[in-house]
Amino acid sequence: MMFNSLYAKFAIILIVIFAITGVSFSVLSLLISQDYLQQINQQTHRDLAHNIVQQRHIINNNKVDKKALKDTFTHYMTVNPNLEFYLLDDRGNIQTFSAEPGQVKRFKVNLDAVKRHIDSDKNTLVKGDDPRSLSGKKLFSIAPIPNRNSPQGYLYIILQSQAVEKIYQDLFDLELFKYIIYSLIVSLIIGLILGLGLFYPTAQRLKKLALNILHYKETGFTEQMTIPATIKAENADEIELLNQNFYQMAEHISQQMLQLKKQDKLRRSMIANISHDLRTPLAAILGYLEVLSLKGEKLEQQKQKQYIKTALRSSQQLSRLIEDLFELAKLEASETPPHIEAFSIAELVLDVMDKFRLRAAKKNTSITIKCRKDMPFVYADISLIERALNNLIGNAVDHNEQNSAVKILLEKKNDSLQITIKDNGKGISKEHLSRIFDQFYQVDNQHRGGHAGLGLGITKRIIELHGQAIAVKSQPGRGTAFSFSLPTCNVYPSSASAI
Repeated sequence: MMFNSLYAKFAIILIVIFAITGVSFSVLSLLISQDYLQQINQQTHRDLAHNIVQQRHIINNNKVDKKALKDTFTHYMTVNPNLEFYLLDDRGNIQTFSAEPGQVKRFKVNLDAVKRHIDSDKNTLVKGDDPRSLSGKKLFSIAPIPNRNSPQGYLYIILQSQAVEKIYQDLFDLELFKYIIYSLIVSLIIGLILGLGLFYPTAQRLKKLALNILHYKETGFTEQMTIPATIKAENADEIELLNQNFYQMAEHISQQMLQLKKQDKLRRSMIANISHDLRTPLAAILGYLEVLSLKGEKLEQQKQKQYIKTALRSSQQLSRLIEDLFELAKLEASETPPHIEAFSIAELVLDVMDKFRLRAAKKNTSITIKCRKDMPFVYADISLIERALNNLIGNAVDHNEQNSAVKILLEKKNDSLQITIKDNGKGISKEHLSRIFDQFYQVDNQHRGGHAGLGLGITKRIIELHGQAIAVKSQPGRGTAFSFSLPTCNVYPSSASAI
């Protein structure tokens, strides 16, 4: 389980990286060191062949003294077994050599490397043909015989014999292995200490974020998450941005979960209310129809008309409820966007007022409008706004006592026109005011006038579809005022009269 953590995985990655780096660095360092040592070896012995030619007197009368040459080979091979001597003619053919006859595999040396060595400076590393190998190259020292201006041959000295080279290679491989092991151990220890130490704070931040996410999951995604003050919005790194996004997402999810719970509660309440509101008129219709079916012939004509009138009224109530439900569902789904056009809001208000004058007159309630003569047109969906006005004015008339007054005020404010429907009725208490736009909610839970409590919910949704909000103010005993605004346009009625 310990290897499942991000910190453990990072430690394993660091070990692999530093191991590869340590091995690569060790091999590269030793290869560079090997080339460096070879260059020093060649520079140190660059003039060896020339000095031997001058000091050992192997040239006599511009000819090679073979006896002196053999003595020279023997002497120097005894003193330094690392050297191999070859005498070349002017074409690179080997004339004589110090090695055992069976060990020499090629008898001609390419003079291009020889001439390049003679002409190059001391810092240039040049390798020549190894007579003991068909393809190998080795460091060498060269001297023209008898002189550089008119060479008749060359003294060609290999600076590292085959036997010594094998010993050197074995030692090099051993040192290479030891150097790799030491470098690997040191680099791993230092790298792990530094890497894990530097990564530890980052791992802790990620671990803290993971624990916060787990805690948030365990709370059922409902806990309100606030961005801590330690998380800075400016100059934030990737983890800071991840933290910010998590807290913003958690806040959004929490709000959605609360909204879902609220909607679920509202749905259950709505189903209960729908059941009640559908059952009441249906029960009345079925009851009266059943009475008429069983006892219709025995009932008086006046009684029959009364039962039919009551059943018809219940049917109309049921029809209104079903229509309201369909309209609310359609508005909530936003299936049909508002058809925006310019129209006179004053004329629309007058038309709606005319619908309620008879109902208001029965309760001795007055309906008046107050506005300027030059009220501009508004941009809105005329049919939806008419439905909203129907609901607001109808509520003002139906839900107040006798001898009330309903006033509609139209006021231009900057680029919008505010519509206010105000009454002087009994008002709404503060505990009910915040819930009056909820579906099926009614003050005191009483269904007055056959309404199911959907009108204000529909009105609120209509205003929201126009990008506006509806406000309500109310004082118990002094009345209620609903207001909303609509954008205006620079169009005025062709003939305005005082209202």
